[in-house]
Amino acid sequence: DPLVTVILSENNQEEIVADDLDSLLAQTYPHHELVAVDNGSADGSAAILRRYAGRPNVQLVLHQKNENVTVRLNDAIRRSSGEFISIVYGDDYYLPEKIERQVARFATLPRSCGVVYGPGFRENVLTGDRWIESQLALSGAIFKGLLSATHTFINPISPLVRRECFERYPFQEALFTEGEGIYIRIALGYQFQYEPEPLVVMREHRKNIGKAVAKNAEVWLEQLRRVEAQPDFPRDC
Repeated sequence: DPLVTVILSENNQEEIVADDLDSLLAQTYPHHELVAVDNGSADGSAAILRRYAGRPNVQLVLHQKNENVTVRLNDAIRRSSGEFISIVYGDDYYLPEKIERQVARFATLPRSCGVVYGPGFRENVLTGDRWIESQLALSGAIFKGLLSATHTFINPISPLVRRECFERYPFQEALFTEGEGIYIRIALGYQFQYEPEPLVVMREHRKNIGKAVAKNAEVWLEQLRRVEAQPDFPRDC
């Protein structure tokens, strides 16, 4: 079975980071490692992560200062060993069969497929209510579909990704974060496979970075400008 690396990127999530770590370690797929990255937290997050030190499949990366998330993720990928990589952020978590189901799906797909992804739940932290967000549901060569999609997106924590995708299209470190935007570049060179079962949960709370609408729009426009500058950008787009 291929080794899967799960990368947890978190900052100041002391209230919930232990729950997130436990969800990652409780995956039903046995052949996986966890790289847990604390990005210069000012609260007790790093101390909570230290409780997991010494486990054979856990690598802690505790940074003293906060840096662009893109920088931290590229560093974590370099530290990892997995043939496949799955990224999760500090306020979100995985359902137990996330990795197992996606690895099994990859086994049926051609080498040209770089990403298996799907929908996810949103969970209100105050009420416990869950709902499935409207998300992209395309398979194959989805680049043009991504460009024209409206009111849908790739859930940023749902994909399981071939390592070579991140090596060919690393995170752009001049940007603070890319979130799901990195997948528009990966779609230039790889096919995607959509699976309809929700396997991840994103918590809805007042500090979600997604609520910074104007800033996120600026980042998205910059990502589109950078995609257009890629040498493999299709001229008919």
